[in-house]
Amino acid sequence: MAGGTLGHLSIGTIVAGTSFVINSSSNTDTSTIGCEIFEHVVRPDGHLAAVLPEPEPASLSAALRRAIGAAPDQ
Repeated sequence: MAGGTLGHLSIGTIVAGTSFVINSSSNTDTSTIGCEIFEHVVRPDGHLAAVLPEPEPASLSAALRRAIGAAPDQ
């Protein structure tokens, strides 16, 4: 759900098997997203972003970047 001033999203810290952070370029962005990660990463709009048979930080980061529409890691 959108809230505040929307910013550009980026992937922050990823802790394998535990958590990940999505950052916004706007300090007043209060939007919330829903994301479930099993072997699949599903975008908030319900589209499949990735299938990760053995998730690890690099593939998870790439999948999350695709899910939020960000540029690929360099």
